[in-house]
Amino acid sequence: MLGLAGAAGGLAVFGLGPPLPVAIAAMAFTGGGFLVYASASLTLVQALAPPALRGRLTAVFSLLYWGLMPIGGLLGGLAAEAFSARTTMLGAGVVLVVLGLLAAIRRPQVLTLAVSRDGLQLEGDLDGTGVVTADFGAAMIAPRTAAGRDG
Repeated sequence: MLGLAGAAGGLAVFGLGPPLPVAIAAMAFTGGGFLVYASASLTLVQALAPPALRGRLTAVFSLLYWGLMPIGGLLGGLAAEAFSARTTMLGAGVVLVVLGLLAAIRRPQVLTLAVSRDGLQLEGDLDGTGVVTADFGAAMIAPRTAAGRDG
């Protein structure tokens, strides 16, 4: 969610029409925020997926994430033509903030999830995720087999 907040904040600041150095910094925050959000989202998809479905769910996630970007670009272009590019950027930032807050309100347990550094344990409030927790409060994530396939 911090990545989403960084991306949303960067878009909103850029849309306000600041001086060039501030606009460049805002775009850096936007890019960095999207990078953090995308990697964290994919990490959680992989951690929450059953080992037998991990590859398939990763593919579907990637298809939706990258495959819908051209549609978003088209809609953004239409909005920029109807209003202005800066207004569209500001609107995109505001929409991201609102949707992020709605997601956090609707599923607050997502804010508690964390994957261990070794990638083998998922910690946090796993209520509603379908993941079974071990006695010590962390879910074990099954590692891939030596052949590189889900096992």
